[in-house]
Amino acid sequence: MKILEIKNKGSIAFPEGITWTPGNEAKIAIVGDNGSGKTTLLDTISMAFYGVTPNRRSESGREEGAIYGCFKAKSSSIEVKAEIGGKIIHVKRLIDPIAKTQKPYLYVDGKAVTEGKLKEFQEKFLEHTDLPQDLFLSALYHSQKGKGHIVSLDQAGSRELLGNLLGFQEYDSEFDLLESERKVLESNIATDDLLFKNLNFIIEGEENAKESLQVFESDKVRIDSELASLEKTLSDIQQRLAEYKSESSDVQALIESRTFTEKEIKVLEDEIADISERLKNNQALKAKEKEIRSAVEKKSILEGEISELENHIVLAQNQIDSATKEIEEFNKTLKIEIEELESEKEAARKNSDTLNSSWSDQRSKVAKLESEITECENKASLLQRVPCNGVEVSGKQLNESCELLADAVKSKEKIASLKSEHDELLKEMEQEVLKIEKFKEEMKSIDSLKLTLSSKLKTFDSLTDERVKLENLKMEIKVKKDEITSYTDALKNLAHLDLVDERIRDYQAKIEIASNKKSELDSKLSGLALLITAKQSQVDGQLLIEKELADAKLKKDEMSKRRDEILTEVSKLETKLKQIEESKEKLEAFGTPKKLERLGRLRNLCEALSPKGIRALKLDASGPEISATINEVLSECYGSRFQVSFKTTKETGKGTVKEDFSIAVYDEETGEETFVDNKSGGQEAIIKEGISLGVAVYKIQKTGKAIETLIRDEADGGLTPENAKLYQKMLDKAMVLGGFKQVIFVSHKPEIQNLADAVFKVGEGKIAELSLEDKGMDF
Repeated sequence: MKILEIKNKGSIAFPEGITWTPGNEAKIAIVGDNGSGKTTLLDTISMAFYGVTPNRRSESGREEGAIYGCFKAKSSSIEVKAEIGGKIIHVKRLIDPIAKTQKPYLYVDGKAVTEGKLKEFQEKFLEHTDLPQDLFLSALYHSQKGKGHIVSLDQAGSRELLGNLLGFQEYDSEFDLLESERKVLESNIATDDLLFKNLNFIIEGEENAKESLQVFESDKVRIDSELASLEKTLSDIQQRLAEYKSESSDVQALIESRTFTEKEIKVLEDEIADISERLKNNQALKAKEKEIRSAVEKKSILEGEISELENHIVLAQNQIDSATKEIEEFNKTLKIEIEELESEKEAARKNSDTLNSSWSDQRSKVAKLESEITECENKASLLQRVPCNGVEVSGKQLNESCELLADAVKSKEKIASLKSEHDELLKEMEQEVLKIEKFKEEMKSIDSLKLTLSSKLKTFDSLTDERVKLENLKMEIKVKKDEITSYTDALKNLAHLDLVDERIRDYQAKIEIASNKKSELDSKLSGLALLITAKQSQVDGQLLIEKELADAKLKKDEMSKRRDEILTEVSKLETKLKQIEESKEKLEAFGTPKKLERLGRLRNLCEALSPKGIRALKLDASGPEISATINEVLSECYGSRFQVSFKTTKETGKGTVKEDFSIAVYDEETGEETFVDNKSGGQEAIIKEGISLGVAVYKIQKTGKAIETLIRDEADGGLTPENAKLYQKMLDKAMVLGGFKQVIFVSHKPEIQNLADAVFKVGEGKIAELSLEDKGMDF
């Protein structure tokens, strides 16, 4: 495979479209910033060939759905032209990311071989390229995320890939044919018992069928003989009738004339009956003319009255509507006034409630002051009852300054201020009581005014009489319309009434003409009857011969019908006897022992061609050879340190061996054998790439097909500069062993880019080749 040209239009990376021709350089580097479209460029190949993107996944989880996430334009397209197996393979895929549809087209050596159907494209592409998707992704195209790499495949996927390498597809068609034959043969043998019983049941009825067939064949011979005799009799009768008619031609003419005249009379009688019926109907309509005219007049009068009543209804309805509107407007004004009064009442109530609350607080204060005044008076009264009051002791007079009387003295001093505060509060309470009473009077006045206004609200009871009158008018209209409906039957004949006189005259004239013609034909028929009566003997002779002929024909029909029935039964019995003979032959041809022998051979062949047969043996035998190729490629980096091997069996916990597939790596330095995924990041990357390159080399060496181009997307991404150079040496070794002429790779390492023969930069939706002085720049 050699890539000749890549086109990409409408994708996120290349909205305006690009056309890239890689050229013939051995090493081609693709560089650019992250997200510039390098991977999209290389993924265009797998998208075109297989409709998948190795480095993306879709929201739905379906692999083929990921392709739509790479494009924006409804009319997106990709094209890849490559030389594969000596053929120019041109793939064009039309992609609609909006509708999520794609149509692939395949051209081989310039000729179209598909018409945009996915299944047809897949079959034809594999037929012309022999390049399955798993082989492409595992060996030829190292995707950035390693999708499709043999190490990342499950057991079934790995075996399928190796099957493609070893050419197992050649066994598929043979296995399918033999497996199909085996299933059919097993089904045949399983149904032999049932078929045997059915065939014996059919054969058991042979004797009865033969006896019945003999009876029916005998009856057929007899009836054939009687039919032959009857044919001769019919011929004789027809001859005699012809001779009789020729000898009495005038009688025959009279009979034919009588027959024709009778037919004419019958036609006239039918015509007279039809016209008479029409005449009768029109005469009945004429008799109702006065009634119909009266109905027309009454209908006109009623319609006028209805129109007048409808006008009255309009006027009455207008009056009711006007009065209703007037009442509603009047009531609306009153309600607004009532609502305003209610608002005033609510404001007065709130003010009254506020004053009541304040009065209650003041009442509590008054009660508290009264209590304090009483307590102070009680304490002050002690001064009148203390014996030492005014007594002089040691030149000092005892008075209110005595410590014993201090509390009484203080209480006496507070009495005056407390009484003053008490009196002020009482005055304030009186004022608030007056205000509360004022608000009560105001609310009472508002209630009285509201009641007065509410009594003025108007009801619609005053319109009752008008509404009753309106309903009466409507009822009167309904009665008149019902009366008009009663005239419908009479009025529907009004259109015919204007023509009734003319029709009556016309029908009477036609009846008269037809009656006169019938009278003439009746006279003619009477004359013919007299002439025929005169020659009655000749007529009777002809009638006898005609009756004899009719009886013979009837007997022939009955015998022919019986003969047809016998032929049907004979055919059924012959078919049954034929089935019996076939059943006998089938019983003889059963050959069950031969079938069982053939079945045994088919089972052995199917087992040999199955995945557990020759394929497993070939896979086991080829494993070391593939491993050797991989290790030879890998030795360019690590010498003989790492040895890759394929494991096709595994020991179970019970000590038995079962079929398996895995890839192991043996490290000579540590003496450890482990899976590739268990190695360090750099070692794992190089070993995986060595396996991928080894598989590609093995495919070319075994098939001899020229796969000229390898594609690598950041295969050196996790490598140090030193390991990256080792990787390039391994890539060179693989190109030599496999005869690859070109490798296209993406790398961000300047030291690797410098090894390329040509460098192309991707960015801003374009791709361009860099000059020699631009090579090695860090992108």
